[in-house]
Amino acid sequence: MLVPTVQSRSIENIKVTTQKTINTQEVSTYGCCMMSNGRLAFTSYFKVIIFDMNGLKEFELRMPCVAYDIVNISEDNALAVTSGASAKTCISIIDLERKQIKKTIPLDSENYGITLKDNRLVYSTYDKGIRMINLLDDSKGEIVRVATPSDCYTATFRDKIYHTNRETSTVTCYNLQGEIQWTFLNKSVLKNPRGIDVDSDGNVYVVGFSSNNLVVISSDGQRHREVLTTDDGLNYPVSLHYSGPKNQLLIANFNNKAHLFNVI
Repeated sequence: MLVPTVQSRSIENIKVTTQKTINTQEVSTYGCCMMSNGRLAFTSYFKVIIFDMNGLKEFELRMPCVAYDIVNISEDNALAVTSGASAKTCISIIDLERKQIKKTIPLDSENYGITLKDNRLVYSTYDKGIRMINLLDDSKGEIVRVATPSDCYTATFRDKIYHTNRETSTVTCYNLQGEIQWTFLNKSVLKNPRGIDVDSDGNVYVVGFSSNNLVVISSDGQRHREVLTTDDGLNYPVSLHYSGPKNQLLIANFNNKAHLFNVI
C-alpha cells in the first residue's frame, strides 16, 4: 500500500492573498478570532463585536471591563475574553447563542493574550508569566515565568507555547515545561510584536505593531520572511488568528480595518 507523503510548507513557499477587508468602524481593537462557521469576533475597548461570514455586523456585547484578547471555544459555542489592564481582572466567557456573559473567572493579575489548548485556556499576564485555566474545573496553574513584564500575546501548537513581548521586541518559543526552545529578535524586521499564531506546519505568524508588517518565522526559529506590509493594508496591526482548516489568516488593525487573507 502506498501512503501519500504530506509536504511540509516552508516559509519560502508561503503565499498570502487578500480575500476581503472588514470595516470594523472601531478604535482600540486588541483581539480577533474566526469561528468554524465563518463568523468573526473582535474586541474593542469595552465591547465584543460579532460579524457574519460576509463581514456584516451581527451584534455587539457591552463588557463590564476592558475586552482585550479573544478566543473561540467551539465545543461550547462560546468566546473567552481577557480583561487587559482593567481594575477588575478576569476572563469572561460569552455564550454566543444567548449573546450574554455566562461566566466570569476572577484572576489575580492583568491578563492579555489568550489561546485554547485542549480543555485549557492559556493566557499571558503582565508580570506573572504565562498561565492556564482548566475549563473542566477552573483550576489554575503557571506554565512559564517571563522575566520582562509586558502586555503580550500567546499561541500554542502541539507541545510548544509561543509568546510575544513588545517591550523587548522578542518572540519566544517554550516547551510545556517552560523551557526556552528559541528566541527571535530582529528589530530591523519586527518591531513591537503583538498578535501571534501557528499553522499546521509549525510556521509562526507574527504582526509587528510598529513595523506595520506580518513576519513568518520557521518552526525552529532560524529563518524568517516578511510576508505582508502597509501595501497590503497593515496599519498598526495588533492581533491575528490563523485558521488551519480554512488556511485563512485574520489580521486586525488597531483602528477601523481588519483583513482576511488566504494562505497558500
